[in-house]
Amino acid sequence: MLNALGRPAEALESVRQGEHIADQVGMRHSRTDALGQLGIAHRLLGRLDEALDLHERALELSVEIGSQFAINESRIQLGYSLLAVGRPDESR
Repeated sequence: MLNALGRPAEALESVRQGEHIADQVGMRHSRTDALGQLGIAHRLLGRLDEALDLHERALELSVEIGSQFAINESRIQLGYSLLAVGRPDESR
């Protein structure tokens, strides 16, 4: 929500906490969402290498859990980050 409100710096801490908790209790779908939101926040802050890494991790986890929705969302966000770093051919 904070990312959507244009407050990515604030989003980082709360989403990091959520990702940590989701990891500890084995909520893999929630962890995928959190990794994606962290990637968005980093992209909005211009931290593009971190954004790419987080979106790739979200995609890997999405594939592991077999969630087509999460796979699609991860691919979309990874594509946005690839466009942001000037690698549009890889965003297909």
